Amino acid sequence: MFRRMGRISSVVLLRWLSSFITVLVFEAGPPPLVAGAAVKAKTDPFYELHGRAPYEAVRRFVGSRRGDYILPNELLIYQFGEGWGGFTDPVERLAAGRLLIAGCRFHSCPEKAAVIVSKDRKAEALGLIHFHCHYAPKPQWARDYEKKYRERPRRFETCDPTSRLTMFIGASRDVKYDSEILIRWASTQDRPGIPSETILNR
Repeated sequence: MFRRMGRISSVVLLRWLSSFITVLVFEAGPPPLVAGAAVKAKTDPFYELHGRAPYEAVRRFVGSRRGDYILPNELLIYQFGEGWGGFTDPVERLAAGRLLIAGCRFHSCPEKAAVIVSKDRKAEALGLIHFHCHYAPKPQWARDYEKKYRERPRRFETCDPTSRLTMFIGASRDVKYDSEILIRWASTQDRPGIPSETILNR
């Protein structure tokens, strides 16, 4: 009988301790914010374009354009989403209230994307560092692999071994000035003298 009472008392004690710990945890609440974080969120220009704003600026700029860049024959807006999917660089202030917003691809940081936005937050120039991923004729080894493992046939994708910079600049802009900004960005993020091409966005 006393052994049974001892077991009951132990159970009651454990339940009381667990409820006490739970109360402590909930009353403690989340850890306090780092000092200055709230101020940074209000003053850093990146937060002026938080959420979908940078993507919307790029979408209005490129429309339904496609190309072979980070992904083969894919919408540019989607490829910029990929290019910003990883780490985000600090926002760079340019002249006349413009901003350079850039980042790199998740799990593939050599692939990067950047946008220059105006003072009223409209996209004026874009840059993609990519490996020209594109569709190509399927080699025999890929056909043999699909046959051996009964894989569903699909288009063969391949990418170049070295990266390049593709710039999309508004036709009404100072093309030389904006391209110099993007080439400087790519030189610091990738390598000096990276091959580049300019496409005018009409």
